[in-house]
Amino acid sequence: MQKEKYSILYVDDEEANLNVFKAAYKWDYKIYTALSGTRGLAVLEEHSIDLVITDQRMPDMDGVTLLKQITVRYPDVVKILLTGFSEPEVIITAINECGIYRYISKPWDDTEMRLSLQKALEAYTLKQRNQQLIGALQQAKAELEQRVEERTVEVRRQNEEIAQQKEELTLHYELLVEAMREKNGIIGIVAHDLQAPLRRISGLIELIKMVSEQAEQAEYYNLLQKEISQGVRLVQNILFAEKLEEQTDELVLEAIDLGQVIWTIVQKYEGLAAQKGLTIQLENVTAPIFASASADYFTRVLDNLVSNAVKFSPSNRGGHIFVRLAKHNGQQARIQVQDQGPGFSDDDKKKIFKRFQKLSAQPTGGEPSTGLGLSIVKTLVDKMNGELMVESTVNAGATFTVILPLHLAN
Repeated sequence: MQKEKYSILYVDDEEANLNVFKAAYKWDYKIYTALSGTRGLAVLEEHSIDLVITDQRMPDMDGVTLLKQITVRYPDVVKILLTGFSEPEVIITAINECGIYRYISKPWDDTEMRLSLQKALEAYTLKQRNQQLIGALQQAKAELEQRVEERTVEVRRQNEEIAQQKEELTLHYELLVEAMREKNGIIGIVAHDLQAPLRRISGLIELIKMVSEQAEQAEYYNLLQKEISQGVRLVQNILFAEKLEEQTDELVLEAIDLGQVIWTIVQKYEGLAAQKGLTIQLENVTAPIFASASADYFTRVLDNLVSNAVKFSPSNRGGHIFVRLAKHNGQQARIQVQDQGPGFSDDDKKKIFKRFQKLSAQPTGGEPSTGLGLSIVKTLVDKMNGELMVESTVNAGATFTVILPLHLAN
């Protein structure tokens, strides 16, 4: 709604000009005056002003500087600049940076001034009405959007349910495909890898029949036993992997002396390591550390890690295998097996704990590798609520770390 009288502020450092302006226009407008830009800003803080007229040449603050501050603080105020000199740069700045409605030369003509005030305040009124209209449109838009949102809530909920069901079906399908792939891998291992040791056993038996010397017979019998053992170990790993997959009963955990298991496994492989010129060194395996775990599972985990370290370490180079035991973060036990073997590539690390994966590293003494051992280790550690990690770079060895929860009684 239009005001009865518009408020105009006139800023000029000449008091006579202020008095003349006020006398001329006080009947039509509510006039405020100020002798400086600083005082003009104070008037703007104290009163609601619709239009500001300011002289350019003033001692404490010129007109453009004042208009810039007004533009920032009171963006809706209409602005007119008075200048008594030909200053095109000042006028351009006032237009571009202050958005003045127009400029008027001093001394002003009364007719020109009245027309300028009238047109400026009409523009001000139109701007205010446009802003009100925009506000009303924005409110109507917000209300419409709210109604649309309310009407689409049910559709969105149904879409989310459909998406969730689709995601679950996709996950189940992927798990099924992975399970089928692993089953096919097992069949391939049984069909291919078991045939090789059996054929070798058959050939060795034929050789035994052809040899009469007792010493040579013993050598062949030893090779025969080795091949049979490799075949049995492969079958056992496959059966154990299948057993783990099918097991649904909750694992019973108990207090396990980790150091005792480590000593047992290390003694088991010391002779084999010595045959390859390796030594197994224990670090911090002194004070007993009890973990909440399964003795059978942890024994299988450590057996696999130490046997792999021996299997993949280079022969006859005076290498070492390190087995470490320590407490970790006050509530966990940390077991590490470190070798000086060929290490693992980045591609190896992506599939190292998956079943039936052939990695770039190969055993250094002709030992067999089925791609099952580390996947079994990962499964066993997970079932004991532990963590399994590997740190390795190519040609710089590998360190496997097992983290298990400490037994609460300790």
